[in-house]
Amino acid sequence: MKRLLACAIIVSAAATLSYAAGEQEAGAEKVTITAFAAADASTIQHYNEIDAMFNEKFPNIRIEWQPQAAEGIEEKFISLYVTGQSPDLFVDDTERLLPPEHRYQVFENLQPWVDQDPELQDALSTMLPGVIDGVHTGERLYGLPTHYAALVLFARESWMDTLGLELPSDWAEMRDMATAFQNQDPDGNGKDDTIGYYMMLWPGVSNLLTAITWWSAAGFNENRYGDSPEPIFNNPEQRAVIAEMRDWVHKYKIVNADALAVSAGNLYDAMNAGRVGIGRLGNWNVNRFDGNIDADYVPFLFPPQTQDQAAPNYAPYFQHAISLVRDSDHKAEALEYMKVFISKEAQELRYDAIGAVARTDLDFDALEDNPRRKFFLDTPMATTPYWPPHPWASIYRSVLQTSLDKVFADPNADIEQEFSAAVDEIMNELKAEGYIK
Repeated sequence: MKRLLACAIIVSAAATLSYAAGEQEAGAEKVTITAFAAADASTIQHYNEIDAMFNEKFPNIRIEWQPQAAEGIEEKFISLYVTGQSPDLFVDDTERLLPPEHRYQVFENLQPWVDQDPELQDALSTMLPGVIDGVHTGERLYGLPTHYAALVLFARESWMDTLGLELPSDWAEMRDMATAFQNQDPDGNGKDDTIGYYMMLWPGVSNLLTAITWWSAAGFNENRYGDSPEPIFNNPEQRAVIAEMRDWVHKYKIVNADALAVSAGNLYDAMNAGRVGIGRLGNWNVNRFDGNIDADYVPFLFPPQTQDQAAPNYAPYFQHAISLVRDSDHKAEALEYMKVFISKEAQELRYDAIGAVARTDLDFDALEDNPRRKFFLDTPMATTPYWPPHPWASIYRSVLQTSLDKVFADPNADIEQEFSAAVDEIMNELKAEGYIK
């Protein structure tokens, strides 16, 4: 009986999708699809370009964007969902999609729809396996990848030339470079106003938390997660990552002292002012800075922590997806929009806008002539996602972020002790949530 019911559900889904895929009859009832996203004005402008493509085929389906601030967006979405006011679509970083998905399974499992739709199958076949893995929780396909944003470091080429430096091959060399950038007046203005290494964070997501992935993965190809819910981050290698970075602030003083309160906007301002020697660079923000300064940034991969470690050959990344809310009254229409959103044509628009896509079948040679963005095209993606699709990810994040903030702010804090307490707290929460016994 269950088998027959499952077949019926799939057939029904396919029939609904087929209806939406057909040309709409003149005078058909107009439908409005609401879309929720952490987005600024430029992002919405980009989305509206995709909307125009969609409306050429479906003129009676209107897309209404509901842009939000990134901070607290998961909680706001969950509040709307539990009160029956949720939008039809949620477009965002998978890190922000995962908490409501894990707690309530708020998103439609798209796998049955994909199984019945060759167009969706074709689109997903153009994407890297790691990107597909990033929108799964177990067997559930909770979204469609829209892009992944790779992360590397940059150094000022003119400053390296002035001081006779080469790109660093390990952390000690990078620390020495940052120290020189901080203290030796590399811009020649006679002022003590340069920043050796610029750390940043953004509201709701600690840079210290992401650093333990980026840096330790770069040095050790190791993530916070194993095959079981038990945390693995409290080990000598991971503690060394945090101890080294903490020393950069308190001992060597080559990181901006207000690192715990610095936003992306502060970083961009400091970069445009020509004050930053080494910092984080993403494929989405190349070309966003002053032209002369932008041309002076040399991208390079995160180096290994020590010389005896194999140099990494990838860039850590995070990814975005578009998810269909399970309670939507317009699933078929919303799915048609999702198909356009990840289409080759829309991906070309996205690459032009932010330099980041999910599909690999674009003509990148024709799309790109900037050598700094080409660097990202030639760099393999990390083997482990920025935020792995585990059901316990949100618990890890909240607990580990607090511990990292503590040990980073206090040069005398015992990292092993703090992390041990964090592991205990995580394990207790996992038990309380029923993930482990």
